[in-house]
Amino acid sequence: MKPFRLGAARGVFAFPMWILMLAGMVLGSARASAGDEADYEKLVSEKSPAVVTVKFVMKIKGAQGEAESEGETSGVMIEAEGIVLCSNSQLGGGPMVRQGVSATPTEIKVLIGDDTQGIDARLIARDSELDLSWLRSKEPGDKKFAHVDLAAKTTPRPGDRIYSLVRLGKFFDRAISVRESRLGGVAKKPRQLLIPSPSLGDLGLPVFSASGEFVGLTVVQLPDAEELQAATSMTPYTGARGLILPAAEIAKATARAKEADEKGDAAPKAEDESEKPKTP
Repeated sequence: MKPFRLGAARGVFAFPMWILMLAGMVLGSARASAGDEADYEKLVSEKSPAVVTVKFVMKIKGAQGEAESEGETSGVMIEAEGIVLCSNSQLGGGPMVRQGVSATPTEIKVLIGDDTQGIDARLIARDSELDLSWLRSKEPGDKKFAHVDLAAKTTPRPGDRIYSLVRLGKFFDRAISVRESRLGGVAKKPRQLLIPSPSLGDLGLPVFSASGEFVGLTVVQLPDAEELQAATSMTPYTGARGLILPAAEIAKATARAKEADEKGDAAPKAEDESEKPKTP
């Protein structure tokens, strides 16, 4: 009995060409998919030094009197000179504050990496509509901070993988965790907003592409108080938490905030819903 052989000659078993073609298509698809995935270790190594923790004492004033409470939130360093970007609603401003209540973050400290003391910072600007706030180090000196380059930005397409970095609390030694999602869609109103699917969770998180370019920051977007009050449980998606404000919008807003600070315009110390954001 002759040994079993593979070959193309007549009378000898030939491996079906369609199977080879199918295998090539599958392998090609796998390679394309792999190219869309981030190297977690590289992403953490290159971007996590810019992810900071902001600690503060919130002073609250309202009809019931005054109160203080300690808090902390995530932020991202966006300039080497010590400018930090945060979600405004996490610092007592914007749509998360009820009408007639003001909230002022004081004794602000920016903790970098495993630092437990922090550097003193001040609030220099807020943007209620975009849900952004900016902090500046009070005494940066000659030190240059690791930061996210707003110029190295990109706009993903629906279906692309996107990644955020979150720094955990003190109990977990401020460890960095990568969260993965995909761009599920894009909203055009009230402004361009990227919709992750699933949500990336917390606010004020920087979002990156697989290659490490800055995509944007997670924010909350709500209509004004009247429209929100008129909404019912039958009104879907009246407001949304964890949408991504694109990097291009952040860059323009940051330029405005820095210009106002350099001119000496006083940054708002407190904010309430009497300054209702206007929908474009």
